[in-house]
Amino acid sequence: MNDAPDSFRATLRKRVRLADCLGLAAVPAVLVAVFLLPAETKLEYVFTYERPTLLTAYAAHFVHRSLSHLLSNVFGYALLAGTGYVLAVLADARRLFFVATATYLLAFPPALSALNLAVPRDAVGYGFSGVTMAFVGLLVILLAAYAERRIHPEVSVDHAPVGFLALLALVSVLLPTHSAVATALAGTAALGALGYAAMVAVDVRGTAFHSTARGSGWLELFAFGAVLVLGYPFVGFPAELGTGVAVVNVYVHFLGLSLAFLVAFVAVLVDAVPVADE
Repeated sequence: MNDAPDSFRATLRKRVRLADCLGLAAVPAVLVAVFLLPAETKLEYVFTYERPTLLTAYAAHFVHRSLSHLLSNVFGYALLAGTGYVLAVLADARRLFFVATATYLLAFPPALSALNLAVPRDAVGYGFSGVTMAFVGLLVILLAAYAERRIHPEVSVDHAPVGFLALLALVSVLLPTHSAVATALAGTAALGALGYAAMVAVDVRGTAFHSTARGSGWLELFAFGAVLVLGYPFVGFPAELGTGVAVVNVYVHFLGLSLAFLVAFVAVLVDAVPVADE
């Protein structure tokens, strides 16, 4: 493909910044550094539900006790945050991405720990997966912003609930407890997604796509992001929750995903964080 001024590769090279990449890479560097601490030191920072502290409520999300646990979260973060960053810079939404990322890294760990206390139990919590799942919720908004900027001018972040409701329906089906509540939630979310999608179809009907949508790479990136949004829940909400003492906390995964979307969407809706960079 020729690297014309408006080509996908040329635009990507122009928009991606080394400082941004180094900032994003700092997160897995911290996770690895914490993992290399002595086992007894790491135990001091796990979140104990019966004896919670503000320090452990935050620090526990950076603690991993097995290499497989660490690698799964590092890979998930790199995939989700990396894709989100590329979508953001190509959608002129770098500020939205980094404000959301800072919120997830600084505010979400203690918030998710506190919300875990709503389910009293004698257990401990640790691991970055709740924060990792937050980037799935952010991807839904970034896909809408990217679609507006690069694919179709009538699409906007206001249409992001289509993706979130579809995601909510999928997660409700994947939840290991097939209760009446989960079934009702899945059905309601699916109907809401279909209804919202019909409204979007009316909005975009009869108007032309952006010229970039016809170029190589632009639609492929959107498709990859959409597949990632609908595919990663199969990782975050596995059919087998684990054996022995280590169990996947699907509750915190659901909270991380849902709160991430809602916080970012409301911030955009009330114009607290503009979608487009100035």
